[in-house]
Amino acid sequence: TIELPDNWPDDELKQVISYINNFVTEYSKFTKFMYSLAKGELEHEAPSGKMVVLQSFKSLQANLRHLTWKTQQIANGDFNQRVDFMGDFSTAFNSMTEQLKMAFEKIEKQNEDLINANRIIQQEKDKTEKLLLNILPIRVANDLKKTGVTEPQTFENVTVYFSDIVGFTDLSSKLDPKFLIDELNKIFTQFDNIIEKNQCERIKTIGDAYLAVCGMPEENECHAENIVNCAIEIIDYLNDKNENSNIKWEIRIGVHTGRVVGGVVGIKKYIYDVFGDTINTASR
Repeated sequence: TIELPDNWPDDELKQVISYINNFVTEYSKFTKFMYSLAKGELEHEAPSGKMVVLQSFKSLQANLRHLTWKTQQIANGDFNQRVDFMGDFSTAFNSMTEQLKMAFEKIEKQNEDLINANRIIQQEKDKTEKLLLNILPIRVANDLKKTGVTEPQTFENVTVYFSDIVGFTDLSSKLDPKFLIDELNKIFTQFDNIIEKNQCERIKTIGDAYLAVCGMPEENECHAENIVNCAIEIIDYLNDKNENSNIKWEIRIGVHTGRVVGGVVGIKKYIYDVFGDTINTASR
């Protein structure tokens, strides 16, 4: 601003200088306001003044505030927001919003597909683990899942159950193969139920032979009692079955207690098997 002495006469020059000073003051406030807008300080209070351009910048500030609010709504997931007060910029902004909406919907669809795929993978994994536990003892299955290998173990106190069907070879030559397999499946399924109920573990079947143990791979101080109970229940089951069947199913059962070695045989088709004189004695 231009300073004049206090005793300067009230003439035309003083009036001109007064106009200039008012303009400089308003322009200074306007400059600060423009600078705050340029820095993004949209809450900066607009100055009062008579400059026409100031009103335009106030309108711009209001539009930018409204645009900021709409952007925040879009950031919160409301992709239906549109802008219609800034000409070509509104068109570009609305196009960007539409593209964001499409991209977000695509991501949601991909996430949904991923969740479904993970669910299917988990279901298949559960099936695989269940199948694995049907083939192998849980400790052995866990070893194979963690390290891919499992070491053989020796168990000192194990009772072995071994049975085969009397005259099975003769039966197999007289009966329809499908009927024979169905009957064998029913019998062995019931054997499995009895074995599991008595805390024993089926090792394998070979044709009509059935091999089970108690006391391995988990120790069980009642191993002998449990196996004998299994044998008695199996005999009772077959006696009941024979009352309503034209075929008389008879079995030989061998039981023996002693040391047993257990481990996985093979590297492709895993088979958990047991070895030792205790097995041989039970089979004989």
